[in-house]
Amino acid sequence: MAKNNQASLINRGLDKFSHFLSNELAQVTNLAAEIPDQAYIFHGSYNDPALTEVEIEKAADLLVRMQLGVEEEAPVIIVFEYAPQQYRIVDFATDQRKRQAQEWLQSFRQQSRQAIDYEINH
Repeated sequence: MAKNNQASLINRGLDKFSHFLSNELAQVTNLAAEIPDQAYIFHGSYNDPALTEVEIEKAADLLVRMQLGVEEEAPVIIVFEYAPQQYRIVDFATDQRKRQAQEWLQSFRQQSRQAIDYEINH
């Protein structure tokens, strides 16, 4: 991704977070109470699919790093704006997604081990 595009996505993500916080302060919807302490927060929006895609990819990468033990385990939350100033909190690090990440890692390890064994023995 080009550096300008990355900076643009970061700025758009920060803008989305700022709008979410402003909305929370103005309307007291209590959505912020659904975000656990120490959570990693990512953003998505109905009107910015590029930002949403990048944020989901970053959340998935983080989840894999947690499963590898590179990152400390913590909640992973996506604040998704599904309509103007209408937000939904999505728990990205559900038990099912953690299990999928673990299964993927186990499969990768097994395939790697088999490939190396084959190369060594043939």
